[in-house]
Amino acid sequence: MASMKSLTPPQTELTSSTFATKAELAQELRVCKRTIDTLQTKGCPHIKIGARKILFDLEEVRDWIKRTYSVTRNGKAIIR
Repeated sequence: MASMKSLTPPQTELTSSTFATKAELAQELRVCKRTIDTLQTKGCPHIKIGARKILFDLEEVRDWIKRTYSVTRNGKAIIR
């Protein structure tokens, strides 16, 4: 008999620690959940799962905030 190769997809690096719900993101950014809704309408990256579940990739959100809301001080951009 010929050996059968596994048909399982390769493992991805998606972990639950890199994704956050709206409430978790609000807590992380120290803002209210309504502010997260406003950020979504302005283009904040998110993933919609089903009709109601929305998740945010924390790294993508941080990068988006840095690009969108760069703070200037004495003519120099401050990006942390």
